[in-house]
This record gives sequence, C-alpha cells and structure tokens, in this order.
Amino acid sequence: HADDLSACGWHDSTVGAIAEAIQYGYTASASSDLSGPRFLRITDIQDGHVEWSKVPGCVISAADAAKYRLGKGDIVFSRTGATTGKSFLIESCPEAVFASYLIRLRAKLTAVSPTFLYLFFQSPAYWSGITEVAAGVAQPGCNASKLAELAITLPPIEEQSAIVARVNQLIGNMRVFEQTTGACERELGHLDQSLLATAFRGELVPQDPTDEPASVLLDRIRAARVQPGDASRTRRPRAPAAQAPARAAEPAATYRAGDPYATLLTAMRKHGSISSSDAQIATGLDAAGVRPLLQRLVSEGAAKVEGQKRGTRYLVNRTRP
Repeated sequence: HADDLSACGWHDSTVGAIAEAIQYGYTASASSDLSGPRFLRITDIQDGHVEWSKVPGCVISAADAAKYRLGKGDIVFSRTGATTGKSFLIESCPEAVFASYLIRLRAKLTAVSPTFLYLFFQSPAYWSGITEVAAGVAQPGCNASKLAELAITLPPIEEQSAIVARVNQLIGNMRVFEQTTGACERELGHLDQSLLATAFRGELVPQDPTDEPASVLLDRIRAARVQPGDASRTRRPRAPAAQAPARAAEPAATYRAGDPYATLLTAMRKHGSISSSDAQIATGLDAAGVRPLLQRLVSEGAAKVEGQKRGTRYLVNRTRP
C-alpha cells in the first residue's frame, strides 16, 4: 500500500518539516478595551467557531502585535488542559493576536494546503499521536517541539485540493442529513401524541353519524337493569348520604361532540377508570387543562378518586343513581 501511494506522489513527512513557523502565543491579560487587536484564547473557540465580536482585546505594543498577529490559513492549537490538541483554522478574522495557552502553526504553502493540514488535525492518526504526547502527565499538555515531531503522509498539492473539496462536500451532506433527521424525529413525536388524542376521541376511523351518543346508551343500560316487577333486580332504596344530597344525573344533551368534558366522561366510562395522563391524551389538553375537568367529575358524582398523587385514578361511580 505504501509503495502504491509513493508511486502516486505521496510521501512521508513531519508537521515540523511542512511548517513555516510553530509559535507560542502572547502573554497578557484580556481587556475590555477593544481599540487594539482582539485577544484570542482557548475559551473563545467553541464547536469549531469563534464569535469575534465577543473576543476581548489586550494591551500590546506595535512590535508584538506584528509578531503575534493572526492571518488567513493560520492554525491554532490548545496546548494544555482538557482541550489539549484541539485546533482551529483561521479563515478570516479582524485584527487579532493569540494568547499564550495557544500554539500557532503557519504552513509552508508550497508544501501543504492549510485546509488539508487542518483536516489532518481532525483525523484519528493525529489524535492518536497527540494523545501519546499528552499521556503520563498530571496536567495534559502538548508543546511545540512534540507537535513538530508528529508524522504525516502528504499527497501532491493538486490532490490535496481535490481531497479537501470532496471532504467538504461530504461534511455538507452529513449536516443536511442531521438537520433532516432531527426535524423528522420532532415531527414523529408530535404525531404520536396527535394520533393517541385522536384515537381516544373516537376520530381515528370514520364514525356512523346515526350511532347514539355514549351517554344515551349508558342511560338506557341503567334503565334496563331495573325493570318493573323484576324483584331480583329491584334495588333497596338507599338512605341519602349525610354529607350532601344526591345530585340528579345530567341530561345527555349536556354533553356534545367536541366538548372536552364529554370526551373525558365517555373515555372514563368506556374503560371504567382514567388517570390524569390518560385524560390528557383523550382530550388533547395539558395537565393544567384536564385538572378542573377531573375535579368536575368528582364534584358532580360521576367519578370517585382512588390512590394519591401520581397513582391517582378516577373510577366510574357505579353507585351513582
């Protein structure tokens, strides 16, 4: 494989051999005075991006500003701490210098494309080398000499440009895919809730408009349980509750299609009981929206409460006349 690459113009080198300079940054304190150059620090590099408007300034002489000035194609590295080895390619920037906890590499443009070199600094081969350099010390770190010693295999300049173009295209495709996938996941989450709510309202399949309302059916079933002259089904009269007189059953006309309370009542009667989360799904309302409806079920005698807090369920009041 190495012979094939060599025949195609690839060759082994080191980072130091293809670098015009590898340099430590300027030591100073960040300043809110932005009349001078911006002062790039490790913490200003977030997710491969620098928001230059938020980068502080620093006090620096004209001579030092020229020495540490950043330019297009420069690559800066974090040389200490948890972000050791993390790099950032300067594509454009205002007048800026870099802080002492960064290392600046300036590539020899006749030997390597800065963008190709930056892509190498994201590769497993680079991270394997930089991890070995940083290993074995209490505070992970990397210095300029160790960075220069890292091995790299280089194709011809023309092929470097082709590789950069292809990688950028693939990265662009990947980002579009990630955005599309994220949007689909969000839509599926909304669809799940919508389908459940529709199903509990009885709207998932076409309904027969001639079907009688559930409340009417339940009233008819109650009436059929006690037939005149049927002693086996005749209930003994109950003494009225001491705390409150029995409430009269609401007429079926009280509940109409689309009424959340009617929907909730129908769902509870269908299943025998219902929880707050079931009620939210059935009505499409949130917890705050179903709370007064559940309280109304209890206050009107249509349901009784069983359990406490998260285990609370609302049972059909079978003893209600």
